[in-house]
Amino acid sequence: MGTNETVTKAVYITNVLEKKYPGEKVALYDYAFKTTGQSLPLVLYLDHKNKLSNDGYKVGFMYPGALSEATRSAYTALVDEKKGFLLLDLSSSSAAELSKAEWALVNPSEIYHSTVEWYEDRDL
Repeated sequence: MGTNETVTKAVYITNVLEKKYPGEKVALYDYAFKTTGQSLPLVLYLDHKNKLSNDGYKVGFMYPGALSEATRSAYTALVDEKKGFLLLDLSSSSAAELSKAEWALVNPSEIYHSTVEWYEDRDL
């Protein structure tokens, strides 16, 4: 029988972020949309807790091994990969640098834009 650890993981990550950035909000990034099955539920939970802002501390969520060790070492790990995922401090990079490196902002505003307003970015 399978288990759903989504809520447990979201609570754990929220606690980590509250300890690391007390009273602050975060902007959550997913590496190349490879972990959206985990990052999008996390975004919903963080949004419900009023912990998200597009201008917040940039935090990356990814699975271990998705980045080369050289690239990964450019960021500070907030959670040890023994948990089955990595949470990285991306605040040293600009939004443009993160986009070029395939980090995707997955905050609610970006999800809304990519699903509802996507046509405004196209020449139709």
